[in-house]
Amino acid sequence: MDISEYLLSISSKKIKYGLKRTKELLHVCNNPQKKVYSIQVVGTNGKGSVSAMLSSMLEKGGYSVGLFTSPHLVSVNERIRINNDLIKNKHIKSFIKKHEVSIKSIEPSFFELLTVISIWYFEKQKVDFCILETGLGGRYDSVTACNNAGIIFTPISMDHHSLLGNTISLIATDKSMAINKNTEFVFSSKQNQKAMQILRKRAYQYNLKIICADNKNSTLSLDYLYGKHQLENAMLVIKCAHYLNKKKIINLNGKQISDGIRKTV
Repeated sequence: MDISEYLLSISSKKIKYGLKRTKELLHVCNNPQKKVYSIQVVGTNGKGSVSAMLSSMLEKGGYSVGLFTSPHLVSVNERIRINNDLIKNKHIKSFIKKHEVSIKSIEPSFFELLTVISIWYFEKQKVDFCILETGLGGRYDSVTACNNAGIIFTPISMDHHSLLGNTISLIATDKSMAINKNTEFVFSSKQNQKAMQILRKRAYQYNLKIICADNKNSTLSLDYLYGKHQLENAMLVIKCAHYLNKKKIINLNGKQISDGIRKTV
């Protein structure tokens, strides 16, 4: 079985709305999303950087971290990794072989299938944390179906107009729907005023307050990422790290946090 050809043949060019298929496939493989601690990264710009920084920081602290990102450059395996080690083809083949009948019946999209494979793999490998980068929007993105404990919003701007809407309000509304009954905490970078109002309104429905990064730390430097926007991404991750420390979800010192973020590639 050629893994790349098989996965890319799964409705790779078709976007399917709704969480129904993802939830059905998760149920087929015994709901692994209920057995992992996951944090979802949502937004327009900076999702990949924030996901990588958060994963690197947790790994630096000695944790096993599953990271699901998109797109890939060379191989689909790049999208699913644990402590920077790419998933091996044998694991993808194992999942497909075991659930091939259900995959044909449910007909998930390419991204939906990869989302489920990633959560299944992370649970199977007993990771401490999962960092999941949203593909598109928030309301119907398959990552939103994963019972995520935390949501991190990077800057929201105009993207995917034909799918999410042609105004900041419509786009922010779609992305805000990632917040749901499973959400325990929400972080956000600095947002357009209207977008922030929408995010706060959604969070309020679940008795949550959005914790905002202040972007005022001028002492942090990054080894491999450049630009003011990357420093702002880093401050968002640092804010989240301090919160996780305070809640005793993680146990890291300041050096582990800063080194993990500073050395992100």
